[in-house]
Amino acid sequence: ILLDYGEVRRRSLTERGPDQGRLRWVREQFLKIVCQTLAEHNPLGIMVEHSNGFTILPHLPADETSPVQEQARVLVEALVQHIQAGKLRAGYTIACGGFHQGIEGLRHSFREAQQALEIGNRLMMRQPIWFDEVQLYLLLEHSSRGEELRDWFQRTLGLLVEYDLRNKTDMVQTLEHYFD
Repeated sequence: ILLDYGEVRRRSLTERGPDQGRLRWVREQFLKIVCQTLAEHNPLGIMVEHSNGFTILPHLPADETSPVQEQARVLVEALVQHIQAGKLRAGYTIACGGFHQGIEGLRHSFREAQQALEIGNRLMMRQPIWFDEVQLYLLLEHSSRGEELRDWFQRTLGLLVEYDLRNKTDMVQTLEHYFD
């Protein structure tokens, strides 16, 4: 789970540089909230602070009564409720990676959370962002770059576009109308 308040850092820039007092206060408030939430809902969880927020590694033992995903959602919801209850008027984003086993799984989950954070920020999503919910956007973004997109276009519509250009026809437009 990533809690990012980098937006506060960007907004607090002034002509004299960042407002260090405001940044310090925001950091302290978020630190209290994260510590309180972990103490109440996931005391074995680990929190690591970094320049723009926190990385939270919850301890989520699998049991029959509550699946790991549900435990994580409860923890994230509690975190959001604590932030709202604290009336902290500071921009933040919470992003969550998937659930994977082992050390490599932790790395994988962290990368997913980072990607979810990036996509969520670009889409201006404000609720907690789960990798599973934005993965399609990520795939679309990756496929829209470079050679893969040109190859796909050439395989699917390229010949029709060339036909229209050679014969001064509107077959592509006819196809668009058909699908509309």
